[in-house]
Amino acid sequence: MKLNSRIMVTLSISLWMFIGCGSVASDSSTSKSNLDATQTAVAGVSIDAVMDASSDNYKVLKLDGDKNLQLNLGDEAKDVYVLFSNPNSVAHAATVTHNNKRVETVNTNKKEFKLKTLNHQDKQELSFIQDFNNQLFDFKNDKKEDVNLRKTYKTVSDTQGEKKVFYMDATSKNREVNATARKVISNVQTQFGAKSLTIWVEDDAYGENCKKVKCVNDNMIATLANKFLKSGYDNDIYDWVTNVFGEEWGVPTSSSLIDESNHISILLTDISQDNKASGGVIGYFYSKDNFNNNLYSGSNERIMFYIDSVMYANSTTSSWDENDFWPQQVFSTLAHEFQHMIYFYQKNVKQGIQGTDTWINEMLSESTEDLVAVKMGVDGPRNVVSTRGDTGNKNNHNGRYPLFNKNNTLSPKSWDNTLENYSTVSSFGAYLMRNYGGAKLLHDIVHSEFINEEALMDAIHKDANGKSKTFDDLIHDWGVAVLLSKRDDISVDSGELYNAGDYISSSFNNIQYDLGSINFFNYNPAPIIHTTMGQVSPKSNYYYKVGENIKGNINVDILDTAGLNVSVVVVK
Repeated sequence: MKLNSRIMVTLSISLWMFIGCGSVASDSSTSKSNLDATQTAVAGVSIDAVMDASSDNYKVLKLDGDKNLQLNLGDEAKDVYVLFSNPNSVAHAATVTHNNKRVETVNTNKKEFKLKTLNHQDKQELSFIQDFNNQLFDFKNDKKEDVNLRKTYKTVSDTQGEKKVFYMDATSKNREVNATARKVISNVQTQFGAKSLTIWVEDDAYGENCKKVKCVNDNMIATLANKFLKSGYDNDIYDWVTNVFGEEWGVPTSSSLIDESNHISILLTDISQDNKASGGVIGYFYSKDNFNNNLYSGSNERIMFYIDSVMYANSTTSSWDENDFWPQQVFSTLAHEFQHMIYFYQKNVKQGIQGTDTWINEMLSESTEDLVAVKMGVDGPRNVVSTRGDTGNKNNHNGRYPLFNKNNTLSPKSWDNTLENYSTVSSFGAYLMRNYGGAKLLHDIVHSEFINEEALMDAIHKDANGKSKTFDDLIHDWGVAVLLSKRDDISVDSGELYNAGDYISSSFNNIQYDLGSINFFNYNPAPIIHTTMGQVSPKSNYYYKVGENIKGNINVDILDTAGLNVSVVVVK
């Protein structure tokens, strides 16, 4: 499901740099750099390794245990970081000491900004829907001939102007929405046959004098329908997302489920009944509607989405425009939720595999938004105009990445249904796509037989660059890629790529997908780097700053690592 990612919480920003992690790389090449493991004495200090980065634009050295290092930085100022990644199941803190000689510039300008978050009720409701969608349905052992659950299911055939009551809860009819079919599109040819679409609008949300603070009109409805499904190929959300993941519904494997349907419904309604035009739940897919309503009384017996009408109708100008912030968020949400819809059928129903880790499913949906943003003509998680393949402008406050930068010690596997969780898996998924196959990687994760990080690794190992990687390698390399994201000369085969200075493209089933470059240092806040050591949580990174704009030689002692993966990162 999709949450609003606009900015909240007040904080001060100073000039921080992000710490990287990862495999070994050297400037403008894919060759590995090695520590000089000679026992040496420099200025009376015993050292056991030397790192010469005097002529490099960037250098990453992965350590094999505790080290006393001499870093030779040369005459050009560079930034030095140490990244700690924890592959273990318990937290641990190492120690770092150094005699860094700084020529450091500090930004004393403080910027305050706010980020909208979910209220407790919205968070609880979304958690319930996520749990419902991922629960253990025993479709494999449910016999089709079980007449106790099977009933005659009428094929959806809507007519414009038709009235209908929609149920919002799975097992009760306490929350009902009276809606009208405002747009019906039939027999659009796709690679999965003819498809139909109905846009339903809550009656209280439609028309110039509706009861909501923002009202849906016919232009908005036509625009939404056109974005999701229209005649032609490779020109709408339906084509782009099903091309990667497969069909959204087909022949059911269980008597609990509705029959095969080629019809999709979108209900525009004030989801939380809060009449708010910004913040909260933008939309969701709720698999209750895929079941017969004699099993779940609140099933609408449709393949459908729910989209918040008030936010969709919101405009920052006097007249609504599809390029406004909130319509763009809704288009991204449709792509996000469509992945969830397809995942439910392809994984839970068709493969009979249930109980997926929520972070995997949400990472796939966040990555889908990123994958099709350029095609949809929206800013996407980067919050960079889709016509720009580069990293965009500095001081970028929006998109997923400011909140990721502020919480970069979270593990992707940690999930508490917060905006921080969404930002983390969005960043991780963006990294994985840009290094391990783009659209094909997402396809392979969904169609894997696994439901947790094994699904990710199964897909990674199908890519030529990922054959030898472990999950802990990916976590570590991800951090290095973030640090190096301000450079656009990173090797495409390094496993450390976010920024190529332009689009990073992949093709799948004859459709090309363009991913824009990302520079995390363009965002406000920039990546948070610590100047004191703290606990490194399991399956996560901890970023330590030795110094910024340093010249000459410095000594760095990194001790008590106790099984942590550690890299020293130098970047100009």
